[in-house]
Amino acid sequence: SLSDILRGQRDRYKSRADAAEGEVEALRRQVAEAEAAAETLRQHNVSLFQKVRFLESYDGKGGKGAAAADAEGVRRMNANQAQEVRLDVAAAGGGAGGGGGGGGKDGELADYERPYSREFEDSVSPFAAFRRREQSRRYARLSAADKITLGGGQLCLSNKVARNFMLGYVLSLHLLVFVTLYHFTHFNHSHCD
Repeated sequence: SLSDILRGQRDRYKSRADAAEGEVEALRRQVAEAEAAAETLRQHNVSLFQKVRFLESYDGKGGKGAAAADAEGVRRMNANQAQEVRLDVAAAGGGAGGGGGGGGKDGELADYERPYSREFEDSVSPFAAFRRREQSRRYARLSAADKITLGGGQLCLSNKVARNFMLGYVLSLHLLVFVTLYHFTHFNHSHCD
């Protein structure tokens, strides 16, 4: 009968929907695990950068000692790993743009070291921690209208497209006012006579 066919079809669709929901949950778990692994790797990279900086800054009394040689070995290893990552990204179609190589000169950071350098400096800098605490304390003391204004300003200034839009909008408003004033000043003399 028709009702049996509809019930069977409903049951098939329900089982397909349940299977799809199970797949979605599995994918969500995989994404969460990948994000956690990426965060762990980022923390490890910052820690390794800290160790490399320590080894580079350590200079024994008799010139460059074993620690400096170890630091150079770590730098070469990191440069080789970065080159492998760039090759993998290029092979995957991610673009092989000039990724910049290793830091050849003293004091010059390689492209792959810059983000970790910033995070490392922020984590050890008492001034950065103080600045963050002060900013959060000042933000908490703002009124609701000030918070909205600050949020809108940050939104407009943080994005290049939003900055360009605001510039065009402000310029067009100024142009409209100037044209309107010019028009009323120079073309409405008939009322004066």
